[in-house]
Amino acid sequence: MDDRQPYSGQEQQPSYPKRDSSSLTALILGILSLVCGITGVASLAGSIMGIIGIVQGNKNRKYDAEAKAGYIMSIIGLILSSLVFIFFIAFFGIFTTMFRATYWPFGMYC
Repeated sequence: MDDRQPYSGQEQQPSYPKRDSSSLTALILGILSLVCGITGVASLAGSIMGIIGIVQGNKNRKYDAEAKAGYIMSIIGLILSSLVFIFFIAFFGIFTTMFRATYWPFGMYC
């Protein structure tokens, strides 16, 4: 064991936990969820990636800037992807109801 004290002119460095891959994972998933939310392509997958990015980024966001950026982008991507997904569900639900009421030969509830 090394029980030596630092010299008077030597400052002790703060000890941070080891950096793991969750910061990079959160950043990548945050970017992908934002892209899915903005483009509207695979918005359900963007929501899932946003949730995973939030969980991964929350581990190290106190002391790692990369994890904090991934955490914030994952939150924004999750909100955006979820809104796009809900919009698509509502749009196709309304469109399907209008189509069935207009062109269905046996009435609306057959």
